Amino acid sequence: MNDNTQSVNPSADSLLIGGVNLHSRLFVGTGKFSSHEIVPQVLEASGSQVVTMALRRVD
Repeated sequence: MNDNTQSVNPSADSLLIGGVNLHSRLFVGTGKFSSHEIVPQVLEASGSQVVTMALRRVD
């Protein structure tokens, strides 16, 4: 078994978007979960700092 993992200093590998410094590059979507109640738990467990969501326009 090959272990090709590397240790990365999070402060040196941050992502800057719109003047906001993000330490996590993980983007999590809020769709496709079995229930709305589980979404906050998933977001907390993921450690993501960015959440995407879809908006539906109603005329």
